[in-house]
Amino acid sequence: ALNIKKDELETEIEVLTGEVETLRDDLNKTTIQRKVEREENIQTMKEAKEGLAVVKEAITILKAFYSKSARVKESFAQFSPVDEDTQGAGFDGAYRGKQESSKGIIG
Repeated sequence: ALNIKKDELETEIEVLTGEVETLRDDLNKTTIQRKVEREENIQTMKEAKEGLAVVKEAITILKAFYSKSARVKESFAQFSPVDEDTQGAGFDGAYRGKQESSKGIIG
């Protein structure tokens, strides 16, 4: 009876040893994968912060443009000999941007 129990325990030790090795391999693979994902995430966060800075700068530029263009009295349009032959550009006065549309975008 003791020999049977010994054989069962030895078999169980072999099985568990194999499972431990498998778990260690899985842990190593997961650790490596996590390291790669972490590095990718750090790079993504860096790019997102750079993008945020660019978007903030663009919003500042657009706000400045729309606030200044609302006050412009003169047009900066260039004149050419073609203007004499046509009705012009199709608008009068200075171009001030689409003031109403800018409020929906910029606020």
